[in-house]
Amino acid sequence: MGNGSIADQFAKFKGNELVDKGTKLHEQGRTGGNVMYNNRNATNYNNNKQNSSYRIEPKTLGSDYVELAEQRMSAFMGDGWSKLTTSKIRNILSMVSDIYNETKHLQTDELPGEIVEKIQHLRIRLAYESGRDRIVQDFIAKMELMQYIKGINNSKDKFIRFANYMEALVAYHRYFGGKES
Repeated sequence: MGNGSIADQFAKFKGNELVDKGTKLHEQGRTGGNVMYNNRNATNYNNNKQNSSYRIEPKTLGSDYVELAEQRMSAFMGDGWSKLTTSKIRNILSMVSDIYNETKHLQTDELPGEIVEKIQHLRIRLAYESGRDRIVQDFIAKMELMQYIKGINNSKDKFIRFANYMEALVAYHRYFGGKES
């Protein structure tokens, strides 16, 4: 069948055209019919190797987290992301605050398993919110929230520092002109 796999070749199926992603029918002068894109190529189909660019590496916040929040939020707002509303970040802060309220009175330096589970659930919620809204996704990525959450493990001090960092981000978002709702 020539070079490449069947998935790399053009095929006809019940009047619809199956074309490689990126092929544009209007450039070929074709019109009509539905277009289905083929995402099954050697680079992304059945590739069991993990892509390191998608791996979230844990990070730990330093004691300069307030300065870091100010710098990052200033840059974020300066990049034209002023459409990020305060309520969107406050929703994230609310999830963090609920966990913080359970941890601040603990007598140990190590978080109990149920709190660690809630922190892991927070990571899941951030991933979900990132998928729903591009602005939130960019905020979470540029503030490195997923990395910092992953770096908490079961440390009470690291979680409290993260909660304070989130609070600083909300404050600086508002300070640099962030919108309400």
